[in-house]
Amino acid sequence: MRGRKGRPPCSIASCNKPSVARGWCGLHYDHWRTHGDPEAKVRPRGVTTYRACLVCGKEIRVIAALVKRKKFCSHSCNSIAQIQRGVVRAYSKPECQLAEALSQLGVKYEWQVPLAGYVADFLVRKSRVVIEVDGEYWHALPENVERDAKKDAALSSAGYRVYRIPSLTVVKDAAGAAESLVSKAGLITNGQGRLVLTPHELRVCSVFGCNRPLKARQLCGAHYLRLRIYGDPLAAAPAPPPRYCSVEGCGQPHCANGYCRLHNQRHQTELYWLTHRRIRKPVGAAGPNESVCSVEECLRAAKHLGLCNRHYQQQWRQRRMAA
Repeated sequence: MRGRKGRPPCSIASCNKPSVARGWCGLHYDHWRTHGDPEAKVRPRGVTTYRACLVCGKEIRVIAALVKRKKFCSHSCNSIAQIQRGVVRAYSKPECQLAEALSQLGVKYEWQVPLAGYVADFLVRKSRVVIEVDGEYWHALPENVERDAKKDAALSSAGYRVYRIPSLTVVKDAAGAAESLVSKAGLITNGQGRLVLTPHELRVCSVFGCNRPLKARQLCGAHYLRLRIYGDPLAAAPAPPPRYCSVEGCGQPHCANGYCRLHNQRHQTELYWLTHRRIRKPVGAAGPNESVCSVEECLRAAKHLGLCNRHYQQQWRQRRMAA
């Protein structure tokens, strides 16, 4: 017996759908490709189950078909997991300046450390101090203020002291900000001035203030290209020499196609007429069977008394004024 669309029905006894491949319908064929058995018991996609977040342990409700993909309860936990694996490391310019100042004072610290369900900008483990560098705009928003308060409460309950410093203060005087933090928080210094995590360990560019990933010779792609071309990763590209219009006697700056703005417009207009109107000669020029204007260096077609329209009009005006 043939099923719909003239195809034999599915070989499964309880299925009357038309067969697609190997004697099965599309659904049973997909079950065979996925599970190795066309009659495999697959839970419906709408059925939900529960699992624990891999970071904070919070119980989350997920669809049964996506239980292997849904591992985290929020984007924050996902970011923390990426930082733990070393996939993502985000360092702002004020953080780099403060890190340099702390290293010069001999403070051992760690960058971007997952802690109590959050990510701490700086962590001094010996003193159990967390340092946060806050931007003036983003951390002043109401939702971010509430989030920072929850973060401070969670870190304080975990036994850490939290110190927040505005990024503008760090940008103006990073050394002064670091000294005030050392005196206020009583940070332990070892006098060596070394980083706990060096740029090589972080797999970021060794140029100060650059957080792009490494490419070669401890440099990112942009600084490595400057090193190959100019011999210095911090060298600036030389300014190109000024260009001028290629028309003789025109000293206007270059615009396009080797011409200034005015001559380029004329050039484009001529190209348009030659291309779209299929005219093989410039407008006004004499054709192969036409006489040329008698005025020297004029290639226009002669219209009246051996002159082109332009020179004929000039001669006519001169005669009228003389009369």
